[in-house]
Amino acid sequence: MDGVPFALHPRFEAKAEGGVPSMSLNNIQIKSVQDIENEYNYTFTVEKTAASRTCPVISHSSSLTSNSQA
Repeated sequence: MDGVPFALHPRFEAKAEGGVPSMSLNNIQIKSVQDIENEYNYTFTVEKTAASRTCPVISHSSSLTSNSQA
């Protein structure tokens, strides 16, 4: 957005001036594409099984119609 000045709220200015503590950056782990694939590999087997099932057919039995006529 051109022409709109960027300014931090005063509550956050003190935190921004201090910088990022180096302790918070020490725990960053860089993962390879293969590491991510291995960690989040999901085969969707349950979903595929459920999708392959046919919907049950609701049939009206003759006993229901005879009871409703009585």
